[in-house]
Amino acid sequence: MADDGNRISDLWSDYQDRINEATRRESNDSLLTWIPLPPDEWGAFKIMPLTIRKYALLSVEDFWTDEDGDARIPILRFLWVMNPDFSTDPVKAKDFRAKHYFEDFEGMNDRIRAFINKAFEFSPAKKQNRQKGSSTEWISSLVDAFASEYGWTDEKILDTPISRLMLLLRRIRERNSDKPIIFNSEADRLRQEFMRRANNN
Repeated sequence: MADDGNRISDLWSDYQDRINEATRRESNDSLLTWIPLPPDEWGAFKIMPLTIRKYALLSVEDFWTDEDGDARIPILRFLWVMNPDFSTDPVKAKDFRAKHYFEDFEGMNDRIRAFINKAFEFSPAKKQNRQKGSSTEWISSLVDAFASEYGWTDEKILDTPISRLMLLLRRIRERNSDKPIIFNSEADRLRQEFMRRANNN
C-alpha cells in the first residue's frame, strides 16, 4: 500500500509542474487574444490571426494538394492566405508564389499545423453523444450563435480571430448552462492523464 502511495506521489510531482505551466501559458494566451498584436513573423513571411473566413479558404477542396508532386505549393498557398496583403487576385497570388518559391520551408508543415491547432486552443468541450455533421458545419453554427447572442454581422464574425471567438463561446455556454463547466484545456488534459495513470494498476 505504501509503495502505491509513493508511486502516486512521484507521479503527481512529475505532473504538477507541467499542469502549473500549462495553466500559466493558457492564462497568458487568453490575454494575448484581446491585444491587437502585429502579425507573426515567420522569417520572410507575415502571418495574420486565423479567422473563420481564412479557415474556410484553407478548407477548400484540394487546397493542400501538391501540384505535380511539388510540396512547396500548398505551403505557399497557406502563406499567401495568411499574408496581410492577401487578395483573391490570381495575378497577385502568382507573384507571391514566384517571389517566395525558393525560401527555406524546412519544418514549415509542423509550424502550420501547430498554428492552426493553437487557434482552437480555447474551444469549448464537445457535447457527448452528438451526431456528427459535416466538417464545416460548425462554421454556420458559430455564425448563428454570435449573430443570435450579440447581434454581430456576418462580416464581424467571419473576420474575428478564431481564438477570440472560442473564448467568447465558452462564456456563452457557461452563461446559458444550469451547470457550467469551466475548464483549462491543456491543464485539464494533463489532470485527466494523471488520474488515468494513477488508477492504472
